[in-house]
Amino acid sequence: MDIKIGKYRLTSDRYNYIVSEVKVLGKDSKTPGVETFTDFTYFPTILSALNDVLRRDTRKSSATTLEQLLKELQGNIRWLEGVIIESLSDKDLKETLK
Repeated sequence: MDIKIGKYRLTSDRYNYIVSEVKVLGKDSKTPGVETFTDFTYFPTILSALNDVLRRDTRKSSATTLEQLLKELQGNIRWLEGVIIESLSDKDLKETLK
C-alpha cells in the first residue's frame, strides 16, 4: 500500500499502517523537486491512521474559538472523505457515498 493523502502518505508493512509527511526538496538542495517522506507514526488499524491525519491538521489550527475549531475540523473531515471517495475505482460505490 502506498497512498498519497494531501501532504501525507499512508503506507503499510506486515504489522502496521504508517503515516508519513510528504515534503518536496527546495531549489537549493542537490535534487530539487524530489519528494521525500518522513515517517511519523505507526498504527495497528487503517482507521487509527486516518484519524491521525485529521488530528495533525487540527493541531495546526489557528482557531481562537471552539466554533472556529469545529468548523475547521468539519472541513478536514469533508476533505478526507472526498479523498477517499475519489480514490475508489468502483463508480457505483462512489455515487452511493457522495
